[in-house]
Amino acid sequence: MAYEITITPEMKEQFQAEVNEHLDAMEKMLLVLEKQPGDREAINAVFRAAHSIKGNSDYIGVRDMNILAHGLEDLMDEVRSGNQAMTGKILEILLTGLDRLRDMNARITGDYRESDPQDLLARIDQVRAAVQTGENPPTTTRQTVDVAAVFAKTARQHIAFLRGVASDILADRDVQGGRDNVLRILRTFGTSAHYVGADDIVRCLSETRDHIERAESLDTAGATQLLHCLDRVDAAISGRTRKTEEEAPSAAETIARTTDALFSEDIRVGPAKIETFMNRIAELNVAANSLTRITRKHAGQEHAGPWTTELGRIVRSVERIAGVLQDEILKVRLERIDALFERLPRIVREIARTGNKEVELVLLGGETEIDRKIIEYLVDPVIHLIRNAVDHGIEAPDVREERGKPRIGTLTVTAYEEGSDAIIEILDDGSGLDERVIAEAAGSRGVVDPDDLETMGREEILNLIFVPGFSTASRVTEISGRGVGLDVVRENMKKVGGNTVVESEPGKATRVRLQVPVSMAVLDVLLVEARGELYGFPFTAVRETLEVNPRDIRIINRRESVAYRDGVLCLEHLTTPLQLENQAPHRLRNASEGIPVVVITFGGQTKGIAVDKIVRRDGILSKPLDPRLAGIPQFSGAALLDDGTIALVLDPAGMIV
Repeated sequence: MAYEITITPEMKEQFQAEVNEHLDAMEKMLLVLEKQPGDREAINAVFRAAHSIKGNSDYIGVRDMNILAHGLEDLMDEVRSGNQAMTGKILEILLTGLDRLRDMNARITGDYRESDPQDLLARIDQVRAAVQTGENPPTTTRQTVDVAAVFAKTARQHIAFLRGVASDILADRDVQGGRDNVLRILRTFGTSAHYVGADDIVRCLSETRDHIERAESLDTAGATQLLHCLDRVDAAISGRTRKTEEEAPSAAETIARTTDALFSEDIRVGPAKIETFMNRIAELNVAANSLTRITRKHAGQEHAGPWTTELGRIVRSVERIAGVLQDEILKVRLERIDALFERLPRIVREIARTGNKEVELVLLGGETEIDRKIIEYLVDPVIHLIRNAVDHGIEAPDVREERGKPRIGTLTVTAYEEGSDAIIEILDDGSGLDERVIAEAAGSRGVVDPDDLETMGREEILNLIFVPGFSTASRVTEISGRGVGLDVVRENMKKVGGNTVVESEPGKATRVRLQVPVSMAVLDVLLVEARGELYGFPFTAVRETLEVNPRDIRIINRRESVAYRDGVLCLEHLTTPLQLENQAPHRLRNASEGIPVVVITFGGQTKGIAVDKIVRRDGILSKPLDPRLAGIPQFSGAALLDDGTIALVLDPAGMIV
């Protein structure tokens, strides 16, 4: 009978997530090896990552990934055993292989088409052959690292699978097509055993594989022999494990075992399940608040009795439990920003090498926790800002010396919490931003009307770098100069209800400050009322609130305005951008009393939005709009308030026009 494994979409997603973890670890260790080529722990970590990807890809049936990972593993085995020195050439091959594996893995859950890694495998063969000819001498220090812990873990997975197949056949269960799958697992198992020098296990697996290959199908005789072989292999692995445990483990082995223990305790929960749980908690909060209102209503009536007191106690308990559940599920959504930071060293390295620059990257605040969805939206803005800082901001080493600066430029990325927001700052000690150059480029490229440039402040001019199509580059390079890229910063900040601030001192430094909410589920808003409806301003866009006297309002450039700090603040009633007025725009000068005004800022621009009433600051469960409404520029989402009413969340970019 035959036994066939069905690879489900869930299995592919699990495989993809695990490979991403291995690739991230590999990339981090390769950057360590660039500075410390002899670091044994880093060498062993890269080897383990390649070995794990090879084994997992064989099981899932991704042939090109399996072949490439096998080649990288062989190369690292040469380095690990001391036969090969970790050179810059080898490092480049490993980094190229890493990028190839990452590209392959990104296509796993889609319409996968195999690629041909033979060009890279040929480079690996050339490097390995150079040892034989003496072109690349081995390292002087040879050290064999025991990988028994890694082998034992994967071996027991293989044994469990093979036992299941054999047991099904002996029990005459209706199984399908297992011969090819069993042979594939036996080959992989044998290769792993060969790497750890387990010759007795290799012989047993080879004999069993030969027996099955000679048979036309995997019958009861083959299943019986397979079980006998697995018993011997299991005993041999247990013996090797006990022997290893009696010896003092190296630092690398300790790290490997600790990592395995941590991953074994992980439980993967998809974002969709977390989102569903959040929706149920929101409904629970609304129901609890409804019960509270009913209880309070009946408490003061004649028919109220002991039951109202008891019901009130129960309702308060439900409210408390719902609040705790909401806080806990929000913590599950949070992720350390290290997940983003770990990508940056490689990016800075490649851009600096392309531009012949020397850059030191400093990462601070990696422990800061942010909603994983917001981190996804931060990836492109942070990467584009870093690319821009290295390519445009930080000067070439010779130029820096002429200006009295260190040859090596410094790029600092810092993350920290500020109230209910998270701040990510990108600071470089490069040439800075010249507002005159930006204004001239914006005018010549038609990004902004030249007449408007005359009335724009310094902050507004600096923020023009985020306008689509803007660039000050005089030449197009592989990195930048095409007028695309930085507009993604503004767009992604809009999507998460964040804000951007640019500060720069020409010739010295540039700082870009990204302000985003810590959680995308619970948004900190300022609730206001206009024409009897509630609306919410994201608090990241609120500079302050004012009460404006109608007598202080003047008409400037055909707009109602008021003196504000050292300049002028344009005013507009919320009903105007929301098009709630059927006749002429709402005239604020005609008001009979003080006007509540919310001063909002986005992209360096500031505006005063008049409202009927400022209600309160609140943390709300924000939800994206239906796709049919998502194109309305004035709104970014909707919120279900505690009393069950709906409030639309305003988009500050849509308010400032």
